[in-house]
Amino acid sequence: MQDLVLHPGDILIAPPRMQDSRFAKTVIMLTHFRDGASFGLVLNKPSSHTINDLSPELDVPLPEYTNLYWGGPVNPQTIWMLHSSEWQLESSIKINEHWSMTSSTEMFHHIADGDCPEHWIITFGFCGWTRHQLESELQGNPPWSLESSWLLWRQPDTHLLAVAPEELWRVSTEQCSHQAVNTWMT
Repeated sequence: MQDLVLHPGDILIAPPRMQDSRFAKTVIMLTHFRDGASFGLVLNKPSSHTINDLSPELDVPLPEYTNLYWGGPVNPQTIWMLHSSEWQLESSIKINEHWSMTSSTEMFHHIADGDCPEHWIITFGFCGWTRHQLESELQGNPPWSLESSWLLWRQPDTHLLAVAPEELWRVSTEQCSHQAVNTWMT
């Protein structure tokens, strides 16, 4: 695979033949890279919990209707808000020009006050790949294969979180295929 440079904000889409059932039909935003390792958040797996389940610990009145999403299997005790970049806290980490992420409890006080970003989700846990593991998966290096590897959607410029979670995998695969065809045609 040529030019396999990954960037924060790139989207991984689980292929129909995903080997790991935890990631079946998932859409993951790559959030950052460190020393060859890759990190991301699953965008389309709402859990049975809401952010109100966190209220007793935080002592903040939070809206009951907001789902917590499964962000991935690593450190499920961590909480992350993925949000559009027009809204920033001092603790926000910029992913790219469209997206940022926050893990400070300060975000819950803003939510309780109605001060929220235009697009956002709150996840528990995250996805992680060891040094160069993700690149090996994408290239189909053993023990992985290209047939069961991630699809890659480069730097989407749309607001993914405006798409219903149950539709996000389908929409993402369509966008990924359009991007691939456009690349082949140029």
